[in-house]
Amino acid sequence: MTVSIVVGTLSELKLTAVRQACAERGLVAKVTGVAVESNVPQQPVGYIMTGQGALHRAQQAQRQRPNSFVVGIENGIIEQVGGWADLAVIRLILPGQSSSTHIFFTDPVDIPADVVEEVLRRGIDQVTIGQVLAKRHPNKCSPVDPHSFLTRGQHSRQEVLARGLWPLVDYITHWSDLSNKAK
Repeated sequence: MTVSIVVGTLSELKLTAVRQACAERGLVAKVTGVAVESNVPQQPVGYIMTGQGALHRAQQAQRQRPNSFVVGIENGIIEQVGGWADLAVIRLILPGQSSSTHIFFTDPVDIPADVVEEVLRRGIDQVTIGQVLAKRHPNKCSPVDPHSFLTRGQHSRQEVLARGLWPLVDYITHWSDLSNKAK
């Protein structure tokens, strides 16, 4: 059985990461994106702001496609012990359930403090970590995939997102199996 997963974005990188996670975990899914706004600054800071962006994306997508599994993904910068990191907050809304969501996270990717300081100085509505790094390291860093640069080519943003999506995909698989058995 094929499940429908709607992602609150038109970002091909995020959509490909969801498709990759489904394939890697053996879930047959039709993954589509819908245009939504996150309603948070261009570069969210902290778990709360980042989580609000992911939730808003999921809720807006759910309004458009209420009978699908709906996913909202938002990357943000988080202050943690020892420095700063980028991570994505991922929110899942089950078909027909608008009031409860499930939350997942990617692994954090360390960010140099001076890069975060520049973003905060210039304004989180104006610039992202990826844009700052790409300007500092032209031809070495993509503004949409600073993860590859930050991990010295070990992990792309798509790979980090896909791994972070594995528990979500496993949850959808389990939920779908239970729903099918109940029918």
